[in-house]
Amino acid sequence: MKFYGSRAVIGNEPTIIGSMIDITERKKAEEELRLSEQKYKLLFDSNPLPLWMIDKENLSIIAVNEAAATLYGYTKDELLQMDVKALQVEADRELQLEGYREVLNSSTDERTVRHIRKDGKIMYVHIIANDIIFHGRPVRLSLTNDITEKLKAEESLQKSEANLQTILKTTDTAYALFDLDLKVLAFNQKAIEFVQEQYHHLPQKGDRLADFFPAERLPRFLNFIKEVLKGNIINYEVDYPKANDTICWYDVKLSPITNDNNEILGMLMALYDITERKTAEQNLKNAYERIQSHINSIKQMAWKQSHLVRSPLANLKALAGILGVHPEDKEALEHFQTELNRLDDIIHEMAKEASAHGD
Repeated sequence: MKFYGSRAVIGNEPTIIGSMIDITERKKAEEELRLSEQKYKLLFDSNPLPLWMIDKENLSIIAVNEAAATLYGYTKDELLQMDVKALQVEADRELQLEGYREVLNSSTDERTVRHIRKDGKIMYVHIIANDIIFHGRPVRLSLTNDITEKLKAEESLQKSEANLQTILKTTDTAYALFDLDLKVLAFNQKAIEFVQEQYHHLPQKGDRLADFFPAERLPRFLNFIKEVLKGNIINYEVDYPKANDTICWYDVKLSPITNDNNEILGMLMALYDITERKTAEQNLKNAYERIQSHINSIKQMAWKQSHLVRSPLANLKALAGILGVHPEDKEALEHFQTELNRLDDIIHEMAKEASAHGD
């Protein structure tokens, strides 16, 4: 209760005239307001996110919490002696000041701007703001969240994705990504060309691999997939016939796709054309077989020729022995000359065979 009184004289007697007013509701309202202001101040000061109150008329900083001071590198006292223009990049200042001249009413304003820390470092901040009336004056209540690293990460991701797309478009390898049900999620141009040439099908996202995969190859392929979905990487080579009756060879790699928790989400298939390598390997094998065949022929020829030469040489050695004892033996001399002629014929025949073999 609140009492009011005043002195008065009634019937020559000094008297006090008073009144009493019930102020219970007002006191409750004042207490609630006081508690509300304490809660608000506690929420503002202890909030882990940077909070500001900016006077909309002179742009002075009238309240700031510790999180904001830490983010910008100032003390709270330093910030309370400044206005918001000191935090703005000069090239962006006019545009930001126009934002303060706008009336937000009860709506929330969101924007990304550049601000300057005390150390001169420029950062990108995402601002969420509302206009309120504080102690009878228009104030902008703002939350500023540093998103510099987030923007850098997004830019890096965009560049990485762009680089990946460039690689996928220009690579000689066909890539296709499948989910756990073997539905097509993504593929590159080389994969389109492969599927059109080998399966006569234009691939689309959502296709099921089993719907166009050759039936005779599917069981073996499904066995490979079971291993991939267990977390294993499978490599193998496979041949495909071409329209011109030649064979095209591919190196196939099947890899599991996992998340950060090593959970398998799908499968990546990579096919690389190794026809030239396989052709070179086959040509090398054929050349080796031809060389081996020549070596065997030479061995046979050498054995045959050595056998033919051995007979006249043995006879010549015997005749030379006779002539050594009887140099006047005409019959032995004639036999000696005959064997020499036979040996000469054999040598000529060997030369012809060697020449024919070389051709």
